[in-house]
Amino acid sequence: MDIAERPTAIGLSVGSGSQVIGLLDAGFDVLAVVEADRHSFETLAGNLHGSRTKVVHGGTREFDPATLGLAPGETDLVFGRITQFGLGNSGDQFPPMLNIVDYLEPRAVLIEYPEALLTPPQRYEDYRNEIRKCLESLGYKVQEWRQFRLHDFGVPQAGSVAALVALKHEYEKFYCPPRQSEETPLALDQFLEPSMRKRFTEAPRATPDHAARAFHEWLMKAAWHKHGRDAMVPRLVPLGASSVRPSRNDHRAWRELGIDVSGIAYDDKRFAERDLFGPYGPKLTVGQAALIQGFPSTWRFSGRVLNAYRQVVESSPPWVAGRFGQRILDALRRNPDAAKAREEVREVRKTIGEIDDLDPLEFEYFVADLMARDGYRIISSGGGPGDGGVDVRAEADLNVLVLVQCKHFESGNNSVSPSVARQIAGSAAYERGPTVPIVVTNGRFSKQCVEEATKNRDVRLVDRAALTRWSERGEPMAAVIR
Repeated sequence: MDIAERPTAIGLSVGSGSQVIGLLDAGFDVLAVVEADRHSFETLAGNLHGSRTKVVHGGTREFDPATLGLAPGETDLVFGRITQFGLGNSGDQFPPMLNIVDYLEPRAVLIEYPEALLTPPQRYEDYRNEIRKCLESLGYKVQEWRQFRLHDFGVPQAGSVAALVALKHEYEKFYCPPRQSEETPLALDQFLEPSMRKRFTEAPRATPDHAARAFHEWLMKAAWHKHGRDAMVPRLVPLGASSVRPSRNDHRAWRELGIDVSGIAYDDKRFAERDLFGPYGPKLTVGQAALIQGFPSTWRFSGRVLNAYRQVVESSPPWVAGRFGQRILDALRRNPDAAKAREEVREVRKTIGEIDDLDPLEFEYFVADLMARDGYRIISSGGGPGDGGVDVRAEADLNVLVLVQCKHFESGNNSVSPSVARQIAGSAAYERGPTVPIVVTNGRFSKQCVEEATKNRDVRLVDRAALTRWSERGEPMAAVIR
């Protein structure tokens, strides 16, 4: 097949279709999708009715590509989601998915999976190695096997997504990982103002003045997340049985935006009083949650309210698959600009002044980029509450785990206290196998911190001078660590 034509894709365990939407937008022709969950299957069937995409109800383990007339070598991409995994797990979805990859021989593979497969990193290390070896034996090179923050895809949400990308070797040098989007994400009020205004206006038991005041109060709370990274909203909070676990701060964060996520709103106006005028603000409808998640307004979800909402929450935003799809398509078409961009990624550099201008989270991701440039396999980046001081987790050769704590200061004259070295050493002590704890700063290390680092599991240090060599001059991390 001439890859300049519209490339083809097959989806396995695709949920309610977010990957399908993203890959269609990226330019793939999705020939078939397979889904076992009844409600998700009905969602797919309803939205893809009349399209070329064949929707199959069933599990990946039972799916036979030959029944659809799919021959080896005719498919460009196999994509899907993994929700169950692990050696000895009877429901492990990786083996049947890889069997289909073996049969179809696609040029590329894209798989989203639970972040639990990466953290704690040592727990499933042997399992990940087995998957990698299997793909390599089938002629693929794994390009991605890590977490990405949603914000890098232009998604205005906190959180991340874990993805595996593998390509046949002849396309490897043309694949460039998705980089941070330069587009300004929409703020919550921009997403929801039209639908929320309509809901308040049409509330049957509210006077116009009462409805207008309540709407304006919500709008003022939602509108303060306006610019850049501040436009991010919390993750959607699951309700009932769900594989997604909210953080303890998610409910509070939504309340600060004027949204009550303790329940989901019904489209039926008879429940408007309950769903709009509660003490913590209005509840979201399924349609509004879907807009936040990035689904098009025309996409409809099958099942009762909680079933429909679960499908939204357990989906990654379609933008994620869309961005991966664009990068994969560039590789399959051997786009020379993509090859150039790949080399530029390997030459990640910033001056120390540019580093000083970063905020602490941006600094953490930049350190991860530098480590990826040096050949480390990034497991996760961007710490948060309860991270134990670990902002970047990575794997080095020989299955060595690298834990990094990043300390960023507006001024490079600040010094790092000894408690930082103790904290990262404590986190390293809980890991199984060889572990290297590191502290990276754009400032300095106090004498007491250096002494503490030497005493506590030999914590490695990268100070301002070393960071300058690492970032500006392009020296490898191993050469600048002390």
